[in-house]
Amino acid sequence: MIVFVTKDLFFVPLLKSAAAKVNCQVISVPQAESPRLTDIAPQDVTACVVDLTSVSLAEIDHVAQLLKVRFAPTQLIAFGPHVQDAQLAAAQAAGFESVLTRGQVNAHIDRYMQQWSQ
Repeated sequence: MIVFVTKDLFFVPLLKSAAAKVNCQVISVPQAESPRLTDIAPQDVTACVVDLTSVSLAEIDHVAQLLKVRFAPTQLIAFGPHVQDAQLAAAQAAGFESVLTRGQVNAHIDRYMQQWSQ
């Protein structure tokens, strides 16, 4: 299962479609502190993917720590627009294992979904 933190309702179907191809479930929530995540067993989560456009710059480190603690061990991935250098750098500094641009995710979603589902 992949936890996807985003407020972008248009991107969710793309991720869910790619996840279905590898027989993986995606749970999308608008924030990392969503009550929908409290009943999910950490061992069921293979990756947490955070859309940086849904998280303020000040919240990035908090979100990373929250997800690391809640779903350890899991892959922690962040992505955002290539022009948001500060958010991408903050995600890297916060300990996200993989920090991608939105264009990279769009272009290679099937490959990434395969990696994230394992």
